Amino acid sequence: MALSPSAPVTLARRVRLSPLSLASLRRGAARRRQLFLYAAFGGIGALVDIGVFAAGIYLVAGFDKSFATALSSTVATTVTFVLNSRYNFRVGDRVLLRYLSYLAVSAVGIGVTVALFAIFVDWLSLPVMLVKVGALGVVFVVQYTLNRTITFIDQGRIVEIRRLLEARGAPLSESAGS
Repeated sequence: MALSPSAPVTLARRVRLSPLSLASLRRGAARRRQLFLYAAFGGIGALVDIGVFAAGIYLVAGFDKSFATALSSTVATTVTFVLNSRYNFRVGDRVLLRYLSYLAVSAVGIGVTVALFAIFVDWLSLPVMLVKVGALGVVFVVQYTLNRTITFIDQGRIVEIRRLLEARGAPLSESAGS
């Protein structure tokens, strides 16, 4: 089937997507971009984390692996918070609240890492750096999910979710249970 030059073919026309489907595609693209940037900034954070951790373990006498993990994770968390809030999620409001939320999510990651050390280093005697690198991957998934849905949620998105729930008949007011 030949197309005339005067009839532009758009994705919506060719596949017959509804505006709702196009919006869904755009949201998907935005989420992939967020995940990519989160991963890229996480890579920067991982380098900071591993560098500070290695310096604490190998260069500073007496640094316990758990203390070195807490220190390295906190430094890396601060770096990635600044990068993600400014360049990825592009939020500038409620910075202290968002930072505290980001730190709380990071604390979950630290707890997971320390637990993995207890299992794989202390109990199974695997090399500490191998476990540290492996733990970063596990913690990445958990932290991305929590940060995207809690720390960096947009006020507009909260309003949108609220409207959708109210449209479905979900009582959202404080007096709903009365």
